[in-house]
Amino acid sequence: MHNTLDKAKLLDLLRAEYAFAERTLALLTPEQMKIGGVCGPWSVKDLIAHLTAWERRLLMWLENARKGIPLVIPQIGYTWAQIDQLNQQTALEESVKLLPQLINEARRTRELVLAQIYLLPEADLFEETPFSALFHHKLLDAIASNTYEHYAEHMEQIRAWMNKRTSG
Repeated sequence: MHNTLDKAKLLDLLRAEYAFAERTLALLTPEQMKIGGVCGPWSVKDLIAHLTAWERRLLMWLENARKGIPLVIPQIGYTWAQIDQLNQQTALEESVKLLPQLINEARRTRELVLAQIYLLPEADLFEETPFSALFHHKLLDAIASNTYEHYAEHMEQIRAWMNKRTSG
């Protein structure tokens, strides 16, 4: 799919995935969003926090890259081999937040992601440039794995969990 994207299509894809997420969440009550077991022990509430945390990391990486600050990916103190620990630590930190706060943070973060991608030169998104080289792989891959691909993965899990609850 990446080969057929340009910035306008990428932004459309993100908006579509975000809209699908909103439609999915609208099918659930706040009480249902707090029930564990959607993705391992996590609830929909936990997944909202998880998705938002990864988008915030993407925004931080973009900001640091713009400033010429070397990127520490995935996060200071963690390597990709420790991704499960990072996700668990994030889930623990975010668990104290109320559901409405998490939903509002998710929406604001998605808007920031869209705005930052809109501001990026097309070449940085799709070509090897000094800016994109800071990401150690294609910038588009970092965007995809922390936005629309990540949302698709977890919305599928949420939908499957919802179907299992209504059919069983």
